[in-house]
Amino acid sequence: LLVDGTGGGQTQTTLRDAGWRTTRADKLLIKKKDKADLLVSRFRRFIRAKLWFRPALASLFSISIATGALLFGRVYDGQVGLDISEDSLVALLSIFASSMLSVATFTVAAIVTAASSASASTTPRASRFVLSDATAQTVLSAFIAAFIYSVTSILALKAFHYGNAGRFILFGGLIVIVAFVLVSFIN
Repeated sequence: LLVDGTGGGQTQTTLRDAGWRTTRADKLLIKKKDKADLLVSRFRRFIRAKLWFRPALASLFSISIATGALLFGRVYDGQVGLDISEDSLVALLSIFASSMLSVATFTVAAIVTAASSASASTTPRASRFVLSDATAQTVLSAFIAAFIYSVTSILALKAFHYGNAGRFILFGGLIVIVAFVLVSFIN
């Protein structure tokens, strides 16, 4: 369909009315494209409504920071501006991991309580709305990503040799994760 917006109102015309010659293959191509767009749109809505999707993406991002720090620390042997010892970094990450675990647990409990309360007193659609809330998912994602980053980094620091540059990148990643947690918490 073509939309003509030249007049006061919009009129819809078919390709044939516009003077274009349509073939059966053109019509099938248009139908396939519309179906593909519809499927992609439905899949996006389906994924966005799931509570696990954003925390999973944030967790993958946090693991990739720790992996990138390991790889960069092995490649670059030069000096960095700040020498961070392994013990101090492990201590910082341990404190952060324990606090993020308790906060993430509290957040999940609050979301589940809100969803069960909504399902008990309203329609099932309201509980799905509570579970698919983007702000709650983002905050939960930040807490879970921070916890997973801390645990992954502690394990990696104990298992592999990071070097000065790798430890510096881990510390920088910790700062980025803390900033992500604070921004998502404020919102």
